[in-house]
Amino acid sequence: MLTQVILMAVFILIVLWLFRKRLNGLIKLSIILIIGMLVRAFIAYHFYGTGDVQDFEKIMIHTVADKNFYAAGLYNYPPLMPWLWDLLWMINPWEVKPIFLIKTFTSFSDLFTALLIFYVCRKKMNLTSDRALLHTSLFFLNPISIMITSYHGQIDSFCILFLMLAWVFFVFTKGTGCTLYSALALSISIAFKHVTILLMPVFLIFLKDLKKRVVFLVFSCLPPTLMLLPYFLESPEVVIERLIGRHSAIMNWGYTQLVKMILSFIGRGDLIEVTRAFFGSVGQYILLVVLLLEWLFVIKKVDVLKAILIVFLTFYSVTAGFGWQYLAWILPFWAVRPSRLFILFTSIGTLYLFMAYLHYYSAFDLLYPYHFVAQFFWMFVVFITLRTLKEAKIS
Repeated sequence: MLTQVILMAVFILIVLWLFRKRLNGLIKLSIILIIGMLVRAFIAYHFYGTGDVQDFEKIMIHTVADKNFYAAGLYNYPPLMPWLWDLLWMINPWEVKPIFLIKTFTSFSDLFTALLIFYVCRKKMNLTSDRALLHTSLFFLNPISIMITSYHGQIDSFCILFLMLAWVFFVFTKGTGCTLYSALALSISIAFKHVTILLMPVFLIFLKDLKKRVVFLVFSCLPPTLMLLPYFLESPEVVIERLIGRHSAIMNWGYTQLVKMILSFIGRGDLIEVTRAFFGSVGQYILLVVLLLEWLFVIKKVDVLKAILIVFLTFYSVTAGFGWQYLAWILPFWAVRPSRLFILFTSIGTLYLFMAYLHYYSAFDLLYPYHFVAQFFWMFVVFITLRTLKEAKIS
């Protein structure tokens, strides 16, 4: 069935390309959006995905019951997403099963991101309609985006939607609205997942006026802080532990995974857990030092979009902990200004995700192929990062 849907989508795209000169731009956009949503809906309905969606379902139940999901050890981010799940469950007229409801809701954030990409490319960058459609398709029909949203069931697309909105306000809005609207959009992004706080220094660096920097800092931090306040007052230690003390999977990606493979190869598997604990304690500081050097010496030499790409690529290259959903962060920004490396990133990244999901969530034992593809993909990302820095005349 999935194969039939994919083949139908490919057929529609071929017909769309053949008759591209006769079709209105908005009709073409509508067809692309419909295809993307249908594929996402089909996968979301027929495939359970990862254990994350089960956790999200438990969080929804706790929120509906007015229980503290931080105290239950279920959630590691600010509370905006559970609040929306609560509202969504209250207005669920067809009693749709929670997992499909969560995934479909997240798919709409991809839809709005695609519309934002088309708007920016068409109205702000003055690209042709066909060119804007191409950039939109590179994101919305991207297999990485589709798998993370509709199979994995992760919610990163929400924080990326508002991060991109913050970039649009920051770059294309004049006057005081540049600072205020961008800061508020970033605050919503942080309220979904506070990982996007990594991009705050980028915006602050490009603001020349001290007053604007203070306004941006206050309005981007205040809303998520107020959202967390009731939970913090109830159980401060628990909230701090869930938001800060929790790490992504260590030794599952990058240089930490390479160390794990070497230890296994030389027969010192007994050192893996000790090494994992070491990287779990110092890895985040290594990442922060590298990012700090970039914030101080690199970011101001490029434009805002390139700076965002550099920060994400550096994160992928240096982080000790990694979640597969992180790959979705860079997609909409790179789709606005794509290159051949973006196509290669998508191709290898799709293979990497496919191997990961098959290995961890099916009967297939693909441990060694998965590790090989993961290392190859990480090294490719490091290559892209170094090349991007070289293009910025940094290295």
